[in-house]
Amino acid sequence: MLQKDGDFDEDVRHIIKAGETKWRQFLASFVTGGCHKS
Repeated sequence: MLQKDGDFDEDVRHIIKAGETKWRQFLASFVTGGCHKS
């Protein structure tokens, strides 16, 4: 039986958290390496 709010919310939360982590890693590498020209 499919729960409307239970498993779906968990999946969405996991996806958002994973995306947030990737985005932070991207921003960190961009800021430290890519955008500053010495």
